[in-house]
Amino acid sequence: MDARPRVRRQARADARSLSIRIAIAQCAPALGAVRRNVDMHMSWIARAKAAGARLVIFPELSLTGYYLKDLAADVACAADDPQL
Repeated sequence: MDARPRVRRQARADARSLSIRIAIAQCAPALGAVRRNVDMHMSWIARAKAAGARLVIFPELSLTGYYLKDLAADVACAADDPQL
C-alpha cells in the first residue's frame, strides 16, 4: 500500500487547521478625528469577529484620515496613548 495519498490528505487537513479568516475593512475615516476613527475601527472589529474573522486589515492612515498636511502635529500621539 502506498503511503503518499494518506500523507497528502494529512497535509491538507493540517493546512485547514492552520487557516485563519481575515476581514478587510473598507472604511471612510474622518480627517483628524482620531477618537471617532478608533470607535469606527472597534465597530469594524466587532462585525468581523461576529463573522468569524480573527484578523482585520485596515487601510493606512485610517485612524487619522488622509491628507493630514497641517493636522499631523494635532493628531500625533504615542503608541501607549489611552485614546488608542
